[in-house]
Amino acid sequence: MGIWLDELERESLESRALTQQQLRDRRALRATLEQHHEAMLMEPGFDCVLLLLDAQHKPGLGLDDLPATEGQDLMHAELVRMGLPVYALRDGQACVALPRASNDEVKRLLLRLNRRVASNSQERFAIVFGAARAHEARRSFSDWMALADLRFQQRQTRMGVGDAVAGALLARRAERRQTGRR
Repeated sequence: MGIWLDELERESLESRALTQQQLRDRRALRATLEQHHEAMLMEPGFDCVLLLLDAQHKPGLGLDDLPATEGQDLMHAELVRMGLPVYALRDGQACVALPRASNDEVKRLLLRLNRRVASNSQERFAIVFGAARAHEARRSFSDWMALADLRFQQRQTRMGVGDAVAGALLARRAERRQTGRR
């Protein structure tokens, strides 16, 4: 009984520490997004790309029931190795803000990251991402994050991993509502 109580207390301390770290990351991410969104509004040529990233099992390998923590750890380590500020999100997802990044730079970063994670995991994991630029969400930084999350969910659906979005037409309508574009 005493061993069980010690384990329970240790687990609660570990989960509390993880929760505190996630809250710090979310606060730091919020401050970064606010700063970049304000810079975009004040400086006409400024733009920033927000990337939501996750490492998930490749479909068809029969590993869908296993947690993707190994791939997520590889992804986080590679992002840190690249020198990028990484913010932890829900369920092991990562978020990266890339100021003044061109589309080619973002593509190269994603290809490099996907290649490294796949090679270090014997081709079991693939990077799923959602990207949004600051100028696409003019109202607030939270719309920017919601747009990146919506695109992340759409990409998951196209790859056949994760929860499905309720149809491409509904997703396009939701994107138009959040960005204000017609």
